[in-house]
Amino acid sequence: MKKEVLAVKIKNAVHKDGKDYYEATKGDWRAARDRVRKVEYVIGVLDKEVVCVYKPLVWETVEKNGRKRQRFEGKEVDKSTFNTFKDMQDDILKGFGVGASISYKQI
Repeated sequence: MKKEVLAVKIKNAVHKDGKDYYEATKGDWRAARDRVRKVEYVIGVLDKEVVCVYKPLVWETVEKNGRKRQRFEGKEVDKSTFNTFKDMQDDILKGFGVGASISYKQI
């Protein structure tokens, strides 16, 4: 059975805002509320490389700059699960459109 994943680019949050990988990955993302609730893993992408993977436990909607955004609280996955996604890195990166900061994928 395929798993729904959300890949997010975290470059600005890490390099400009000084956030750690978890804080940068957890949100606030301009994403469809109903769709993120189905996501089983969130993948942090930094400089075209998978650098972290989290399993969301709870999603919440927040308002930022007048727009509703999504963020999660979750836990880091084990090394084996991380390596599975790392091995699929090229396929995960293909999901991003030009200028897109998030990408949904079924794996």
